[in-house]
Formats: sequence, structure tokens, C-alpha cells
Amino acid sequence: MASGGANHLKILFVGPCDSGKSLIVNTLADNQHNAGPTVGVRVLEYDDTETKSYDDVVELWDCSGKQNYEKCFAALHKDAVGVVYVYNPDQPGSVEGLEYWYEHFGPRQLNLTPQCMMVVQVVKTMREYAVPAKIAFGSIQQPLTMTHEEVGRKMKPAFQKYLQKVFKALQDRQRQEEEDIMKL
Repeated sequence: MASGGANHLKILFVGPCDSGKSLIVNTLADNQHNAGPTVGVRVLEYDDTETKSYDDVVELWDCSGKQNYEKCFAALHKDAVGVVYVYNPDQPGSVEGLEYWYEHFGPRQLNLTPQCMMVVQVVKTMREYAVPAKIAFGSIQQPLTMTHEEVGRKMKPAFQKYLQKVFKALQDRQRQEEEDIMKL
């Protein structure tokens, strides 16, 4: 967390290559620049100029889908307050890839509640999709599904609701920590 001023809240965007992570992060940050495939990680700020419903700076960590960056996972885990899993179920191997990312960035690895997790499916055509069984839990059983064309219209409102859950989970955790200190 930053000292003096706003906190920096780190939200990770993880998933297989070519799943739409950068498209979503660019949309949320109102960034029109497409730099091609992400190398390692890219960090952009969430642009909430419409509602400005919080004082914290939300950092969107667009993580490469390449698994050869596994040595960097500990740095990505540090101080993360939420994870957005992105995948395209139409792409071969995408479900297995999503399971890999969930195993490395799931609630146990990051000590996060399910409310801090979000699944987004970016697809070419709309039809019925299901979250893989290994990932379906509590509050993310129904993923946000959208086509590339719908990202701009659907993602910001859904992300705003997601952030509210993250903020509530952080407040609950802080309140619990304070109560535990008072019991000493």
C-alpha cells in the first residue's frame, strides 16, 4: 500500500495467451494503444472518471499468458487484492490453461476470498458456456461472457460491481484484524 495518500490496489488479470486480457485492461484504463502480446506484465490504472466511487488507485496488472514467467509469480502475488481470470473457451487448450492459472493464482495461493475473484469469457459468438469444474466456486460460478465487440459496454459496469466486492472484502478483513488486536 502507498504511504501518505491513496492506497494502490493491485488487481491481477491472468489467463491463457490470446484470451483477451489486454483488451479488457486497455478498455478499463481507457488506453487506446495496443502494444501486442504482453511481455511479462503491464500495469495500467483503472479509469473511473465517470463515478469516482473510491479514493484508492486501482492498478490493473495485465499478466502475460506465457507460463515461462512462472519464476515471477511470487512478485505478482505480493499485495494482490483481486484476480480476474480471462479465457476464451473457443480456443483449444484454453480451459486447461485457465485451470493452470487458477492453480497458481487461486484463493489459497493469494489468501483471498472468492468475492475477490472474477471470471471473464471473451468469445467470438455468444452461446452457453460453463466455468470449468475445478474453478467453479461460490461467487464466480456464473462468469461474465462477452464478445470482443461487447467488452467496452459490458466490462466497466461489471468491473465496478466486482471492485465493490473487493473493497468490502478488504474492509471486512481489516475490521477482523482490528478486532483480533483488541482481544489481545
